[in-house]
Amino acid sequence: TLEDTAKHFHLNKNYLSELFKDETGQTFTRYVNTLRIQKAKQLILHTTDTVSDISEKIGFGDFRYFSKVFRAYTGLSPTEFKMKTAPNP
Repeated sequence: TLEDTAKHFHLNKNYLSELFKDETGQTFTRYVNTLRIQKAKQLILHTTDTVSDISEKIGFGDFRYFSKVFRAYTGLSPTEFKMKTAPNP
């Protein structure tokens, strides 16, 4: 989380948030979610893990919220993504 990262570097979370956005052009949350969704895509395509298991592995406690974020970033639900991109057996 932003709070954990700020504590790790002994910074105020608001200062870290502003600094991060100035340096990267995106919010901390957007950056972390982008990384999480990239990892989720890999797991969806290369494991037999359930959506619930994948959401937990990448740091989302609630798989419904994960599905909502996944759709916002990809335009597809995790299941739709797997059906459209997984190689046919």
